[in-house]
Amino acid sequence: METYLKAWQALPRFQGGSSLKTWLYRIAYNCSIDLRRRQERRKECQLEGAGADAAHERHNQNDFHPAPDETIAQEELARNVRKALNELPDEHRTTLLLRYVDGLTCAEVAAATGVSLGTVLSRIFYGKRKLRKILENYEKQV
Repeated sequence: METYLKAWQALPRFQGGSSLKTWLYRIAYNCSIDLRRRQERRKECQLEGAGADAAHERHNQNDFHPAPDETIAQEELARNVRKALNELPDEHRTTLLLRYVDGLTCAEVAAATGVSLGTVLSRIFYGKRKLRKILENYEKQV
């Protein structure tokens, strides 16, 4: 909601130097950074379960009902990925989310975050490496 409000207020200043999509993602990115800072100041914990709820909703919409053990495994994996993402540095987490969750191209991620394409590619490479290592550590704990 905050992103839409800020975009609406800033719309008269949009000069068209980038695509509207990239401009909106930059506003959303800045709002997410602001939110993260506020949360860190308050030391709030992130809610878990949002991804599991979304997975349940998708299953219900498609009338697809996996076996209970598959559902549990998927929910556990989703929880572990969310936890692992939260352990990543902000720049790696944000870059991975924009690229793989929001589906932006690497060039769009660069424009949205205000860094070079090379930096985006590096953050994706090292972010995935760190994410893999964290998830491997979770497996070792089981």
